[in-house]
Parts: sequence; structure tokens; C-alpha cells
Amino acid sequence: MKITYKASINLTKTSILLLYLRIFTRVKWFRWGCIFVMTCVAMFCVATITATIFQCSPIEKAFNQTITGHCINNGHFWYANASFNISTDLIILIIPMPLIYGLQIPRVQKAGLAIVFALGIFVIITSCLRTTTINTQARTTDKTFDIASTMWTIIEMNVAIICACLPQIRPLLVKLFPKLTQAYRSSRERDNGIGKDRVIL
Repeated sequence: MKITYKASINLTKTSILLLYLRIFTRVKWFRWGCIFVMTCVAMFCVATITATIFQCSPIEKAFNQTITGHCINNGHFWYANASFNISTDLIILIIPMPLIYGLQIPRVQKAGLAIVFALGIFVIITSCLRTTTINTQARTTDKTFDIASTMWTIIEMNVAIICACLPQIRPLLVKLFPKLTQAYRSSRERDNGIGKDRVIL
């Protein structure tokens, strides 16, 4: 579960950054910023997965506490991991906003794009809620009973994947909410100076 969580969260961040690179292809500073953040995420992912695998010496002690040996302080490790995740989530959330604001597109579409990208705030909220349960999970002697941290871990992974997929579901949203499409077309016509008597189909 611990390894799956770290791989899932960091791969989701990488997929979002790759989407940014695909959308904003001509802004040099933005591309370099995304590549830098993506590199940090990849390195952190490898480091945390490695630390998780070798958190105890011998490795078996992570699963069997009766074995003689020692382990790292999981509480400190999990707090460090949560801090990095929340920080990078904030960066990924904020970095495209100046470019979206400067796009020469209708206001309705611009607002829609900003809202879609801003939905990443839900990932940050779930990360913060998960952080409040770390201390209990680190100190518990019965990890099968104190599952609050595990529950929020699963929620965080799923919310992150959903948010990463949202920009790709525009055709579905158009089909489910046709009035939004009509509003977008009306806004585009006003911005382009098209006559008001045109019928929106």
C-alpha cells in the first residue's frame, strides 16, 4: 500500500505536468518550470519508494515486529512525504493560472479552464486531512484497527487521478450539459463581433 501510494501520487503529478507541456508548447519559462518540477517529483518518487522498501533492517521487520532489528521513524518520514506532496500540488495548481488568464479565448471558456485546473485544490484538501491522521498511524500498535490514515490515503489517490483526468472529459461534459456549450458559443460570438441574431444550435 505504501509503495503503491507513492507511485500513484507521483505518476499522477507527472501526467498533469506532461499535459501542461502538451497544452502550453510555446512558453519557454513555463516548459522549463514544468520539466524542473517533473524532475523533482521523479527523483522524490524513487527516493521515497527506496526508503519504504528498506525502511527496516532487516527488511522483514517492517512486516514482523517480533524480529530483532531497527526501523526508521515512520512518523517523520510520512510528514516529510506529505509536506512535499502538498508543496508540489500547490505549485502544479498555481503555475498554469497566469497563462490561462492571458489566453485570447472567450471568457466562458477561460473560466471553465481555470475551474478545471483549480479542482486540484481537492487533492490538497485530502492531503491535509490525511496529514492529521499520520501521528495516530505512526504510533498505533494495531494498524488493522486504526485505519483513518489508510482511508485518507486511498481517497487522496483517487481524487488525484480524477482531477488529472478532468481536462480530457470535455466531450462528455458537452453532452451532459449542452447549455454550457450554448453559453460558450454565445460568448465566442460576442467576442468575435458576430451578429446577435444568429441561432445557436
